[in-house]
Amino acid sequence: MRRGRNGSFWLDDSGRVIAANLGADYCAEHEFGIKGIRRSLGMPEKAPSVSSSRIDRVLSFLKLNPKPKVGIADKQMTGLNGVKVVHNLDTKGLKVKSGWGKEKNTHTMWGFAMLREWMADSFDLKNLDQYYSPTQEQLIGHWAENNFGLISEQKEHVKDLVQAFEKNDIAVWVGAGGPFQNGGLIVAIVSRIPQDFLDEMAANDEDQIKLTRAAIDTGIYEKLDKAEKKYFALSPGWDSDAPGKVIFWLNPYDQENNNSGWYTVEDLEDWIKGKGKVSKVKEEV
Repeated sequence: MRRGRNGSFWLDDSGRVIAANLGADYCAEHEFGIKGIRRSLGMPEKAPSVSSSRIDRVLSFLKLNPKPKVGIADKQMTGLNGVKVVHNLDTKGLKVKSGWGKEKNTHTMWGFAMLREWMADSFDLKNLDQYYSPTQEQLIGHWAENNFGLISEQKEHVKDLVQAFEKNDIAVWVGAGGPFQNGGLIVAIVSRIPQDFLDEMAANDEDQIKLTRAAIDTGIYEKLDKAEKKYFALSPGWDSDAPGKVIFWLNPYDQENNNSGWYTVEDLEDWIKGKGKVSKVKEEV
């Protein structure tokens, strides 16, 4: 697990914890997704991304799942599959330092971690004990594809999250909107999430599925594959100037001869012909 930056809590009007954001950092462990966590918490298979997966794999998934789960139903745990939640709520807490010199302080912190069973029996929450910046973060969070953990001075928040695991009342996802802007790992208590946020989450997921289908229907992925046009990513988005029209963010392999950027299907078809906006080397007339 790697530490995230600027960990925080989302609280309701009465001060109860709704969710913890474990933060994120620019490291591989925070870029590979959370497939292992989803499997360990009994979540449904996640729809593969059309931008980075083989098209046949995406088509196969959509054929087998014509109505994929969306919103919180896609992110809520159904049980603990080969993992344990370990905590230190029954101790006097960890002593964690912050500050330097005369500003040096000691903080008492509690926490938990979701770990694969073979790790859990010997795990010590001191592994999450690193330098603490209370003016910049409300918790210290660590996570990777298969596990996560946090420590905080807010013992009641930690206790509520641990108890929610016992009731399968936890949802986990990587945040990128709403209260969660930094792409950190979100660990939320489902029964406390406001309905308007649940509705927005479902609508966003439904729109993403619609976008994926629309992108595939253009046929551009097959055309580029047939023309042996290689890329790191070809991510679809809606054209703000033409509602319902798909455009694509292209990050090509050969950037000495090709430009990255947002392109229409027509632009990408021109690329196949060696002309237009993508190609730096123009077709001879």
